[in-house]
Amino acid sequence: MLRFLFFLAVGVVLGGVLMMIIGHPGAAAWAFPTGLTVASLSGVLVLVARASSGLARADPAATRAAVEAGRLGLARIDALRQTGTRINDQPVCELELTVQPQDGPAFRAALRQIVPLTEIPAFQPGTVRAVAILVPGRPDVALVDEPAASA
Repeated sequence: MLRFLFFLAVGVVLGGVLMMIIGHPGAAAWAFPTGLTVASLSGVLVLVARASSGLARADPAATRAAVEAGRLGLARIDALRQTGTRINDQPVCELELTVQPQDGPAFRAALRQIVPLTEIPAFQPGTVRAVAILVPGRPDVALVDEPAASA
């Protein structure tokens, strides 16, 4: 919806410029400033939404269901990278994981989440964390607060 509003505003700006060039003097004089304002605001909101995409925390009900069903595993953090985005002055990081479920072969997974500055040492490469496997057979995992046994 925001992208639609952005492109609609860009169209109003272009139409206003065109009408000021070839139309009656003063025709659509409102279009340029109005369209530019709406395009700027919606463009900023689109960029903010894009920067925070993929940050949705795993559904607590799905995580709880996975833990109750015993779909747990251990995840070794292979890489930790900052994305350059900060939310409330905390970095958004990409985590590359190697997950070893309780049964079945190991698989690779990736997570993007906010990692508080005070918790960065707990996410260093080589660290083992407990994860809940949200969907069996898919690399959808969520970190859980349960202690992880060493791998």
